[in-house]
Amino acid sequence: DQDGPGGGRPPDIGSQWASLITSLAAHRGVAGGAGVETGMAGPASTTTTPVALLTGFLGAGKSTILARLLVDPGEVGIVRAVVNDVGRLPFDPTLVDVRGRASVELTNGCGCCVAGAATELGARLDEVALGADLVVLEAAGTADPAALAQVIEARPGLRIERTVAVVDGRAVAELLDSPVAPILLRQLETAQLVVLSHVDQLTETDLAAATGRLGELAAGCPVVASTLDEPAHRVIAPGTPIGARVPLESGADAPPLLTRSLAADRSVTEAELVAVLDDAGPGLLRVKGRILIDGRPTMVQLTPSGLALSPGGHGPLGLTAVAIDGGALSCFAALFASEAGRLARSRTRH
Repeated sequence: DQDGPGGGRPPDIGSQWASLITSLAAHRGVAGGAGVETGMAGPASTTTTPVALLTGFLGAGKSTILARLLVDPGEVGIVRAVVNDVGRLPFDPTLVDVRGRASVELTNGCGCCVAGAATELGARLDEVALGADLVVLEAAGTADPAALAQVIEARPGLRIERTVAVVDGRAVAELLDSPVAPILLRQLETAQLVVLSHVDQLTETDLAAATGRLGELAAGCPVVASTLDEPAHRVIAPGTPIGARVPLESGADAPPLLTRSLAADRSVTEAELVAVLDDAGPGLLRVKGRILIDGRPTMVQLTPSGLALSPGGHGPLGLTAVAIDGGALSCFAALFASEAGRLARSRTRH
């Protein structure tokens, strides 16, 4: 307990550290020290809400992991989520099922590239953060994480706590050898932690190969295994080890993607659906929504790993598709040709 220079008590090391970070942030023009990598755990902020940015390509399993955290937050406290998606039907059956038990906000339009969507997303994040201990932003599957990070950092009351990329273990090799590889690579290079999903569906050899490949592409980031029954939801929350954050400029070199949403009031058969999806070919990347199959409401999920149908579900009837070429979307739209006048079309570039 020696006095410092001039007879005063020596300043607390935590206060000195906080002052240093504040000075660095002011020098960089960053509010609240957001984006400044400390390399150590400094004093907890009392004025900003931590945000976990959850990324991953279409159908990787982000919503499954997020849904488990929302209903089982453990010691995290109050967790709220904002799901940013493309198309006019921004719902996921996994999240729809938990909306009655947890706070989940859905936003239209990818926040990194659709005009006006970033402003709306930022405002929604501010609203959700009130009273929350953690906010999770689930990014659209084709979004640029760096651009979304800028949306978060522009809000004075928010700070990025971590960036987590979810990768479907069943589709790693296929995605990296496809036209959408730049999107996945962008997600990996911005990640501080990687979740390898659906590992229970991989052989030991395939699991080792996928883990090794991700370790090379996301050097320095922990790779955590996740399954449908036991999703790795805890890694989204503060406290688990993460790699260093690499500041990046927004604007990934990715292929242009098309989205289309359509009403689906007419009942179809499963054979009709499968035939149309086969005709669309690999250019059709993602389809999700709720339609009538043989008169029964059915949730539809098409991902790079295949087609999944589940009875029931909630929400309006309709489908949203993401493709890399217009021909694939035309085949998709033909499924509900009688509803052609009700098609809603949008073009999005990522």
